[in-house]
Amino acid sequence: MVLNAETVKTDRVNKVRVGAYDQVFALTQWIVNNGLEQNWLELMSEEDSELKEERSFSQSGAGEIYGAKIGAPRIVVQTGFEEDLSGVLYLMCFDTGTFELTSNVLGPDGKPKKNARGKVETETAEYSMEGWPAEFEPKHCVFGDRVWDDFTGTEKDSFEFVITRIKRDLLGCMKKCSTMGYCLAETGEREEKKPELTFKPNAIQYQTYPWIDPNGINFQPSSGIKGNQRLNYLLYCETTGDRELPPINDRMIPRNGNWTDGRLDNMPDEAQPESTEFGAFHMTRRNFFDGYLLKKLRVLNHVLNPSLTRADVKVDDWSSPWCAWDCDLLVGDLRGRSKDDPFYDFKPVAGSSPLRWEFRTSNQGREGYDESGHNGWSAKVWGNASCDTLNTISFVPGSDLITVEGRSTVDFYFKYWEYKVIGSNIDRTERLKWTVSWKFLLDLEAVDDGGLQIKSTFEGPTTNTTLEQISTLESYRTYTENAFNVAISNMSNLRQELAEDLAGKQGLVLPAGGVFFFKNPILGHEGDLICSVAYSKVQPKVMFNPNDKTPINEDGKERTSYDTRFKQPAPTPATGGGFNVK
Repeated sequence: MVLNAETVKTDRVNKVRVGAYDQVFALTQWIVNNGLEQNWLELMSEEDSELKEERSFSQSGAGEIYGAKIGAPRIVVQTGFEEDLSGVLYLMCFDTGTFELTSNVLGPDGKPKKNARGKVETETAEYSMEGWPAEFEPKHCVFGDRVWDDFTGTEKDSFEFVITRIKRDLLGCMKKCSTMGYCLAETGEREEKKPELTFKPNAIQYQTYPWIDPNGINFQPSSGIKGNQRLNYLLYCETTGDRELPPINDRMIPRNGNWTDGRLDNMPDEAQPESTEFGAFHMTRRNFFDGYLLKKLRVLNHVLNPSLTRADVKVDDWSSPWCAWDCDLLVGDLRGRSKDDPFYDFKPVAGSSPLRWEFRTSNQGREGYDESGHNGWSAKVWGNASCDTLNTISFVPGSDLITVEGRSTVDFYFKYWEYKVIGSNIDRTERLKWTVSWKFLLDLEAVDDGGLQIKSTFEGPTTNTTLEQISTLESYRTYTENAFNVAISNMSNLRQELAEDLAGKQGLVLPAGGVFFFKNPILGHEGDLICSVAYSKVQPKVMFNPNDKTPINEDGKERTSYDTRFKQPAPTPATGGGFNVK
């Protein structure tokens, strides 16, 4: 992937926060219904599909249903004015007639109704809530203003027959598909074992979240099937590992901007919006950086790290004046520290915005002193040795690039004074300074099966040497050069292994691999990993016009399944899942 020419500066980068959760899938109503539509068309293409059959029902005083065909199902993400879960309605629509069936498939606690088929499979993070469509019962349905107990005799028998047929046909046709939750994929046996998730989900909280008009000062959220109502979100808020859900009063993510950038309000009917503009995945910095990337990159902190504990100098004159220099320079692993030692961890830089991490070491002011004198001659020597390392990790919010760069420095200073009774005195300063710099550029790139590849480009290491009147330090120059060359060679091998590890499809395995197509990974303002997502088995297509009167599923063509007389459902009763027949 090539670094974006311009960084993304919209809400999903600069405003949205995952809160107390570790990762969140944000699916717009549009992308879910787009997937349901695709699944429905596939089922209708089967010659023996019972969904093509007509149904009739008569209810005195409430009108008639005749020659009706079941149309593609829809969901409506209900949002209110408070920051809470309002519900998700599942609509069972008819192509012809005026028959609609709705259900709030989530309970007041934000969990799927118990009558939903299937279960949450946190092991694979493919939450196949096959309860879309749910297993509804006639006694839980309402027709017009009449509840089940209001029906008697033939009316009740006819009503029960229609509801039972809908249930049988609908569930029979959809049983091979998990039509909602994470999945719009078949739930049969896997062809091959999927790689283990890097972060396994532990608990999940569902939440509805309104699309917010960025230009609307007094914007009020609304629910339905028209315009930007289709951009309301269903959030899958997850904790991973052994982390539990936050306290009940802190479970709802506050409204703070939109999770996706796709717009539908002014889009012409013939337009084909990019599906990934309407779904998003956010992984918190706690997992992506702290739990994954920083642990991989810490190996760079010990390979070129210089250290020393002493600087020794010596001067004397037996047959002729001489002086010497020595220290215990080591480049690489520190004495007494393993590679897993927390000492090598990157640490966040307090107050940095955006957040930056660094690894910093310093050995300053290791000094040595000696003096000698014989027969009218005297001399003094003083030496100083220091070394330091500064490695940093930084990123620009809205981009797909992470910069890792480092600098290591070794500085030796040697001072020599010689005093003679006869002849000129000597005052000599020597200096040897080595600076090694390198840069590691990491480019985020998503892969289809749910992995995240990180392509890398390595610059350096480059060495800068400062020499001043090298004499006594000349012998130590060769030792220093060899020590760094060995470390640089080790780093070359290490960064190659690291590059292959980060680029591998099993480097960071995201949830719902193979279910979602991940695209355009970037970094948010808090260091969150953000990916656009779309159902991998659903092709982008024209967004259906809710006001189109043409029925769907006739001759296998794609048309709207919305009834033009659709009105937003009234609040549904709590018992029995709140199914309504209108």
